[in-house]
Amino acid sequence: MINIFAMESALLRTRKMIERSGETKAQLAIEMTTIFVQEAFVQIENWTKEVLAAMEAGDTLRTQLSILKKLTKRSTINTLALKRNIALKVIEAEKYVL
Repeated sequence: MINIFAMESALLRTRKMIERSGETKAQLAIEMTTIFVQEAFVQIENWTKEVLAAMEAGDTLRTQLSILKKLTKRSTINTLALKRNIALKVIEAEKYVL
């Protein structure tokens, strides 16, 4: 639940930044939020698989995992490229930027 709360918080803060400064100035925050949400979602999905495997077995487990796969369907994002871009901006500024 804490991951879901953190994801929502990051999204809301980024939206506020976009409203205040515009999408162009908030681009770095958008990229950071995108990475965070993507990685947190993967973590939640993996934890869910572990919990299902501890609770179920056989056909029931396969059915539950199939349902999970449908519920967690999403587009794959190139987080490596986003991380490189963020790192480049931090290096250029010689400090943490946002």
